[in-house]
Amino acid sequence: MGADHRAGSGHGDPGEAEAKELAGVVLLRQALLRYQDEITPHKRGARIEHYIIRGLLKDPIADLPIGKITAVDVTAWRNRRLKKVQSGTVLRAWNLLHHLFEVARREWGLPVDNPAHIARRPKPPIPRDRRLRDGELAALDAACDATRSPWLKPLIYLAIDTAMRKGELLLMKWSDVNLADGHILIPAVNTKTSKARTVPLSPRARENLERLIPPELKHETTSQKSAAALNKRVFPITPNAAKLAWQRTVKRANIQNLHFHDLRHEATSRFFEMGLDTMEVAAITGHETLQMLKRYTHIKTRRLVDRMAWPDDASRAAKTAKAPDGSDHSNEEPREVSLSR
Repeated sequence: MGADHRAGSGHGDPGEAEAKELAGVVLLRQALLRYQDEITPHKRGARIEHYIIRGLLKDPIADLPIGKITAVDVTAWRNRRLKKVQSGTVLRAWNLLHHLFEVARREWGLPVDNPAHIARRPKPPIPRDRRLRDGELAALDAACDATRSPWLKPLIYLAIDTAMRKGELLLMKWSDVNLADGHILIPAVNTKTSKARTVPLSPRARENLERLIPPELKHETTSQKSAAALNKRVFPITPNAAKLAWQRTVKRANIQNLHFHDLRHEATSRFFEMGLDTMEVAAITGHETLQMLKRYTHIKTRRLVDRMAWPDDASRAAKTAKAPDGSDHSNEEPREVSLSR
């Protein structure tokens, strides 16, 4: 990258003295630009990472030599950013910085330490636990009907019924959908964890997908369906178009503080309320660790409370129950007590 754009690039590894000198001259700005050219394009979140790098380039830390940046510098950068943006945004940039120093050290031949490894990592944001409240789904449904978009309502209901992320839904192709067997196969390249998974379809999810089937696929047998038709995306819209449509719909429905990603939390909660166990839910949602699903423990606890009303105990209580007038109600059916909402 020299003095311009080649942080340690070139043919062969430089000598140790030359490498140290280079690390003391090459600015973080130049390293960021090289990282953006060589590393970022191979990431699934490349588009987002360009915005992260743009933010780093605007900060004073970008004008420091990469070999002279210390944990104190990284800490100062972290604190500056935390005053302007949320911790989740800072954490993503911190992760990028950490990886950049590792790449510079291991692949670019620059003898640098990793100050991001020494500095205290930004705290991850508190996970949102926003769920749909009474009447909100109906309000969203009505707001969707007020638009001319044929895909917005199916997109919302599929998010609720499958727990798929918005990015996974927007990248979904018809070749990923198996209506006959009732599931969607999400390729590894489309998932946040880079692991493929299969999502079962509820009857409502099937109906919403069937409404979106293009004419060229609707009346053809499997053998006749062309590769071009199957390669089409189910939702042929850009992420930005989906974002704007969601914002307009939520505003039209007069719903406050509801993000599209909250529908994934809603879906996961519903899976537990349906009685699925943790492993089954993880297989559907793609949560990488069971620890990530511990936040749903309160739902499982509520179901356990319901189950604690053992039938034999309820029957025994009913047999010994006496009304105030002394009459025996032992032949009456025991009432079921439920604490679930």
